[in-house]
Amino acid sequence: MEWLNEPPAWQQNGDVLTVTAGPRTDFWRKTHDGGVRDSGHFYHRTINATAGISTIARSTGTSPPKSRSAAPTARSTIRPA
Repeated sequence: MEWLNEPPAWQQNGDVLTVTAGPRTDFWRKTHDGGVRDSGHFYHRTINATAGISTIARSTGTSPPKSRSAAPTARSTIRPA
C-alpha cells in the first residue's frame, strides 16, 4: 500500500485505517473557478484490472462547514469496464 498525498496523521490497526485529513484537501474536477484539485489523501495499491472492489468509509469527529453537505457514511463499488 502507498499514499498519494499522505495525510498529516494516520494509523492502521488490522483492517481499520484511521486518517486525519489535512486542511483544504480535496479531489475535485472543474471547480466553480475552473480549477482542478488533487490534494486529497488516497491510500492505494495496484490491483488486477479484472478485479472489482467495494469500499465503505465512515466519518467521525468534527462536522463539515454548513455550506457543504456530507453523509456520515460513503459507499462505493468499482467494477472493471
